[in-house]
Amino acid sequence: MTSSVADTLALPDDRQAADASGRPLISSIQVLRCIAATLVVLAHLPEPLSDYNLNDILPSMTFGVFGVDLFFVISGFIMVFATGPARGARPAGHFLLRRVIRIVPLYWIFTTIFVATTWHGLRHVGLSAHEIRHMIASYLFLPAHEPASGDIYPTYPLGWTLNYEMFFYVCFTASLLLPRRAGVPVLAAALSGLVVLGAVLPLPWPLSYWARSQILEFVFGMLIARACLDGRRFPAKAAVPVLVAAIVAVPLYVPYIDQWDILRGLAWGLPAAGVVACAVMTPLIRVGSVTRSLEALGDASYSLYLVHYAFFLAAGYLLRHALTRHWIPAGLYAAVLFLGSFVCALLLYRLVELPMTRRLRRIASTRTPVVPAPLPGPTG
Repeated sequence: MTSSVADTLALPDDRQAADASGRPLISSIQVLRCIAATLVVLAHLPEPLSDYNLNDILPSMTFGVFGVDLFFVISGFIMVFATGPARGARPAGHFLLRRVIRIVPLYWIFTTIFVATTWHGLRHVGLSAHEIRHMIASYLFLPAHEPASGDIYPTYPLGWTLNYEMFFYVCFTASLLLPRRAGVPVLAAALSGLVVLGAVLPLPWPLSYWARSQILEFVFGMLIARACLDGRRFPAKAAVPVLVAAIVAVPLYVPYIDQWDILRGLAWGLPAAGVVACAVMTPLIRVGSVTRSLEALGDASYSLYLVHYAFFLAAGYLLRHALTRHWIPAGLYAAVLFLGSFVCALLLYRLVELPMTRRLRRIASTRTPVVPAPLPGPTG
């Protein structure tokens, strides 16, 4: 399985923060979100085809898992960039509340669907205590071992990335209590130190899970945002070789992704950081009709991330009879799965995610007082 993403959809408040540096920056982020979500869909596409011995029509799509690493870097970037300007702000707890509103409701919908499916499948034998604990952990974004396989996935498997996201949000919320200029370096040092400790010491569960190297990808995103807020730019002439190096590095790591998972935060985190740095610190994006179309898909990236796997399962179930009784071209089936997931994502975003999130955020905003930001001092 791959991921999450989590805070990778730009809602209006995120756009306002990013637009302070000009339209091209938010366009770049949205295009990257679209690319990352598409990579994740491609990574999962061979799985439903394998159920019908059709996976030979597609080459290996393991490289698409890189979309998760790209999402993590983007998430770290957005958190710092959206909270960086010294202006009137709400308490740190309000920030965390907005992150919860942003992620939890839609994810809980899919989790509940899969919990109900599991419950229905085990209705004759009943749920064990281990299975119940696993379901509860899934709702709470706590990593837990699956009862059947022993793998560390929540009830809705794609939620494994959200376990990292929510841990990062809690840590980032704590960093907001520090002086503005100190928050990023302190949190970056703390998370980096956690990864080092996890590599040399047997940490208790679930800290050992969060100490995996993927957490460094949030750090890379934070550092890029801090550099961007400080007015630093990436030389345009250096962008092309960096992007080429990233494109080359991703497939080189694919054969070792299982054996060397401990290195993933560097092997794919650094290329992902290079891509994000080029996108936000180099004026490469030109806003046009194509860019705006990609932005629209970037808006729906969280919905796409969550819905595509469920759509693959549902489509496979509905088409099972047709595939066994009547021949359906394998290429057509793959196209239906791929394009259908985007259609479902756009509908889910427009009809459910966006209105639900806006509604909940309005309620939260009316109940949380604004705290004036302190005047900048010698530390910024």
